Amino acid sequence: MTRMHFPTEAPIRTGSLKHRLARSLFLNALCNEWIGPDTTVIWASSGSTAVSEAYFARMLGLPFIAVVPATTAQPKIDAIRFYGGQIHTVEDPRQVYDEARRLARETSGHYLDQFTYAERATD
Repeated sequence: MTRMHFPTEAPIRTGSLKHRLARSLFLNALCNEWIGPDTTVIWASSGSTAVSEAYFARMLGLPFIAVVPATTAQPKIDAIRFYGGQIHTVEDPRQVYDEARRLARETSGHYLDQFTYAERATD
């Protein structure tokens, strides 16, 4: 696998309070070789973490897709796109996680599952 460079300290550029969580999830995925130079990164949320995830994906030169409810506020969508993220909407907000998993399978990507990996990633 090609080594990817990830800064040891990433300044908070997105203004998101979830910036450190996003960084930890990316580092965990890199260390476990779940993401590499050609991996599409998938995130299931329209929250502030999605903005930070888009930022880190852009930093690494990786495609990023945020799976968000169709009701997501336009400023949040704009912020995700500002950092290079793509938006994939779902009508039923309860479907964001299943849709993220499906997209990860279809793209041979990686779904950054914060509910499964947040504790491990931040330890």
